[in-house]
Amino acid sequence: VCLQITEYGRGRRFSLVLSEEVARWVVKAWSRFGQAQSSNWRNQLRRGSTIFLLESKRNRAGKFLQLSAINRGSHSFIIFPSGWNGKGWSRIFEVLVEMVDPSFVFSRGVRSA
Repeated sequence: VCLQITEYGRGRRFSLVLSEEVARWVVKAWSRFGQAQSSNWRNQLRRGSTIFLLESKRNRAGKFLQLSAINRGSHSFIIFPSGWNGKGWSRIFEVLVEMVDPSFVFSRGVRSA
């Protein structure tokens, strides 16, 4: 089972294809991000020659999460903007959980592993 995440923007299309294991890691890492207090948060997973990196960033347009796949010098990434009051992150996270790990449970209003 694989998960493909595609971002459309600026006339281009960016996609990442994640194995089930990596998709589950994204959900767990995203959950830890939601509970973290740091604005410079990051988490990584190495699988073979590929490093997957989920990190929080900020630019003039605001806060965003960047999911990257780095493999032998090739770097692909997808951007998840925070949206209004972080609602964009919340909705994307909920959809990921529904697709990847429906057994995830809520704890104090935040999903946790």
